[in-house]
Amino acid sequence: MYVDKKIVFLFLFVFFFPINFLFAQGFPVVINEVMVTPVDAGANSLYDNGSQTGYGPMYSAQWIEFYNMSPCDTIDLGCYLMASNMSFGNDTNKGVFRFFGGTTIPPLGYIVVGGDACTIRDFNILTAVDSVFCMTKRWWLNDQAGWIALYDMSSHPKSAVYWNATGNPGDLNTSPQYACDVETNIQRCTCCSPGTMIRASQFPGIQFCGNTIFGSGFSFARKNDGSLEWELSQIPGGTPKACNAGFDSIYHLDIVLSDNLPVCNGESSGSIEANLSIIGYPRAPYTYSWSNGSTSASVYNIPADTYFLTVTDAFGCETIETYVLQNPPALIVQENHVDATCYGASDGSASVIVSGGLPPYSYLWNTNPPQFTSSLDNLLAGQYAVTVTDSLGCSHVAVFFISEPSDILITDNIVNACVDSSNGEIHISVSGGTPPYTYLWSNASIESEIYNLYEGVYSVTVKDANLCEKIKSFIISNTVVSLAEVPDMQVCNGAEISLSTVADGGTAPYQFFWIFGSDTISGTSYNFSPQTNSSISVFAYDANNCSSQIQNINIEVLPSLSLHVIADKDSICPDEIVTFSASAFGGTGESYHYFLEDTLSIVFPYSCSVHETSNVLFSMGDECGSTKVFDSVFVFVKESPSATPHISVQSGCVPLSVLFSALNTDSSNIVHWMFGDGSESSFLVAEHHYSLPGEYSISLDLISPNSCNTHYSIIQPVKVYPLPIANFDFYPQAASMLKPEISFLNYSGTFSIYFWDFGDASVDSLHRNPSHFYSAPGTYPVQLVIENEFSCTDTIVKNVTISDALIFYAPTAFTPGKDYNNNSFNVFVSGIDENSFSLRIFDRWGLQVYITKDINQGWNGRIAGFLAPIDSYVWFAEFTDLNGTFHRKSGVVTLVE
Repeated sequence: MYVDKKIVFLFLFVFFFPINFLFAQGFPVVINEVMVTPVDAGANSLYDNGSQTGYGPMYSAQWIEFYNMSPCDTIDLGCYLMASNMSFGNDTNKGVFRFFGGTTIPPLGYIVVGGDACTIRDFNILTAVDSVFCMTKRWWLNDQAGWIALYDMSSHPKSAVYWNATGNPGDLNTSPQYACDVETNIQRCTCCSPGTMIRASQFPGIQFCGNTIFGSGFSFARKNDGSLEWELSQIPGGTPKACNAGFDSIYHLDIVLSDNLPVCNGESSGSIEANLSIIGYPRAPYTYSWSNGSTSASVYNIPADTYFLTVTDAFGCETIETYVLQNPPALIVQENHVDATCYGASDGSASVIVSGGLPPYSYLWNTNPPQFTSSLDNLLAGQYAVTVTDSLGCSHVAVFFISEPSDILITDNIVNACVDSSNGEIHISVSGGTPPYTYLWSNASIESEIYNLYEGVYSVTVKDANLCEKIKSFIISNTVVSLAEVPDMQVCNGAEISLSTVADGGTAPYQFFWIFGSDTISGTSYNFSPQTNSSISVFAYDANNCSSQIQNINIEVLPSLSLHVIADKDSICPDEIVTFSASAFGGTGESYHYFLEDTLSIVFPYSCSVHETSNVLFSMGDECGSTKVFDSVFVFVKESPSATPHISVQSGCVPLSVLFSALNTDSSNIVHWMFGDGSESSFLVAEHHYSLPGEYSISLDLISPNSCNTHYSIIQPVKVYPLPIANFDFYPQAASMLKPEISFLNYSGTFSIYFWDFGDASVDSLHRNPSHFYSAPGTYPVQLVIENEFSCTDTIVKNVTISDALIFYAPTAFTPGKDYNNNSFNVFVSGIDENSFSLRIFDRWGLQVYITKDINQGWNGRIAGFLAPIDSYVWFAEFTDLNGTFHRKSGVVTLVE
């Protein structure tokens, strides 16, 4: 029955007061309405009625009971905080808290959020507590305090204890104190209303140092040794002392670093090893973060530098350590060298002085064969390298550049001696080596130039400041100046010639001298005009006054030119052709050139016309430039006949008559007219008729008694213009007064002006193809006059007849006997012969009821004196028009009442 009572009690307890839990493992989970089953208190399982059993060295199981509360069912392993709002009206039924575990510390991590704020503070009272479980809810309305269970993670096991409001720990079996606030050595929990149970990660409450859980009502601050409590915003970095409490907490983490220096200075062969020194229970796992990015506990193959290591424990607390990894002493090599003194000399040297590193040192030069000393001598110019290695194998390479002066370079300027002369010279200039320079010649001279030298070999020794020397030999040769041969020549009399030559040998420039007679002229060429056979001499000097031999040139002058010209006629009419011929000799005897008046080049025989009596002048020259010669021929020019041609009319329309006259001429002259159309006349005055249009060129020839002829070509021809041809037509050809409009079509040829006369006193000169209305019948003579661009005219006349109009009309109904309107049937006609008119009317049976030949007499609608019946009647009318054309008309007329 005891068990049954517990079942009933727990059933009622859980039914009315749900308890919210979160599981110890996994993500936060809210558990509602947990059903619990009572379990008998037994050994090693729970505390019952203030007794305790079964807890081991690490407090693997604990049970806390308020008064005689029956035990609840076992819940999962872990640390918990239970919040409830249980009220039974008395203090005999209180909440139960219980957790079990094995031999290891149960995982921590559940805190209450929501409800009244629960502020956790560190009072630095005790140092042996690392985790706390707070039951911080009021279990009864009469302000009974909650229980606090402590886990000691230090090396000193503790029982679960209870603190009262004054902070004094009470025995587990001691009755609880009734107070709202309960304080512990590291926490103060104040909670007064229900909340929600959630799980922290590993460390309950304390791991959120410096932070506020959103919506939880929890905030954390820290107090230092009795000073005022910090506000939340004042916590630097949010790291309370509980993360690494130092002397006021059992837990403390130190990082111990050790190193291995790099083998050689500057190498990445060093290492730093990290070891952790932990006071209190470890908060594994620990993570490592080096400033070079490594996440291992130790770093290897690193260069000398300053490194930072951050170690973070499982609760997010960080410890930072700095370490400076030093470089070993550097290997220092001091380099010395001496350059070669002369170009190509092997007197250079190189050496090294070594310090640092770890002696002894070894040396290796890149020579062939290799050398192993600290210095080298007798070196040519070039690059040398030595590798210095200490006992640790650290090495340094030193590179030397042994230089040398440039080679001594001698540049010369030699002046050769003239033949049998001592005017030779040698000039030198020196570069390279190391200035200044000294000179020693084979003739004992010590200057850079030597003079007065004969043909021969000379040498010089040049030394620079380093006594490096250079020897060079020079040859002085005899200078022979020679001239290019100028051949003897023939020249024409009076021709100008130019003589020139070139020199070879010696030293340019050259100076030439020409000797002619008693004159000596200097110049590269010589120009003159020899009159007789002559001889000229030439010689030259070079720049060193060395002379060439004298060369003679013989000049032969050819005979003078001669010209004789004759004409085939000595007396001519004006503009008559004369032919001239010539004989010539002298000069080269060939290739003569002839000129008229010394300007116009001609070839004999030469023909031309001579306009007036005169001497005709000719000249002759040749290709070699002989002096020109001249000759002239006298020609007499007879007088020509003359006249003044006159033409009476220069132009006109065909047919055209023109009178031609030869005025102001001697009657003894023979006259010959040419009219341009094949007709001629020998009269001084002649009339000619042109019957065809065209342009006719006129000429007049006169022949004098001395047989001279004068020809006149009239510049302006006689122009005979064609006549235009007028023609037109009209329509209609037969017209009457019904439509008396006539249209005229002008078919004339080319014209520019036209004039119409329509025969009724009407005219028109504006329209090429006019139309005209006639107002009365009749026959009209229509005349068209046209004029072309030459003012030549033509006229044509045609008759146009307008007849009287034929008009016929017959009504279709009439009303006889009714009134005086439309009481008879009449046909109306005009333009006919009235004597030819007849009208007949028939009824529908073909019986003739009326006939008349009077054009003015109509039918009154009566037959034999009686009014004809109302009906339709057929009529026939016959007549002849004024043109004699017979017409027959018919129709139907209706007689109406």
